[in-house]
Amino acid sequence: MTQEALLEHLIAYAREFWDLSRCELIETSHEKTWWGGRRGVFVFDVGWPKARLALVVRERDGKVLDHRAIAHPTPRALLTPLSEEEAIEVARRECERVHYWFRQPVRASRHENGWTIHTNILCMGANATLGIDDTGVVIGRHFFRR
Repeated sequence: MTQEALLEHLIAYAREFWDLSRCELIETSHEKTWWGGRRGVFVFDVGWPKARLALVVRERDGKVLDHRAIAHPTPRALLTPLSEEEAIEVARRECERVHYWFRQPVRASRHENGWTIHTNILCMGANATLGIDDTGVVIGRHFFRR
């Protein structure tokens, strides 16, 4: 797979999987695996408040092996705590990503390194609790039926 075709494939994958309107390549790195294959890491700016999307890809066929939200590398983004509104927006996007319809936040609790958002979701009266760190990355989620 050529580099241009691989990049187009990854942008289409990211836009479809996370329903993104913005997806700009920032950096790439490549490494050889112990069995002789090649892996690439592609980092995209996708408009998240304080994080970027990293995709680990097998270069020969473009298969996405792993995806992670990584902290935005600027010191200001790491030092500025996430606001309550930003945390609620991250929780809403995460619920929609896993096909639970976010209805409203019930309670937002601030902790030393992030937020816990308790919400109602439109799934037969279920509730959700999401943990979000100060970089805007979801570090835990639980969905509860009533």
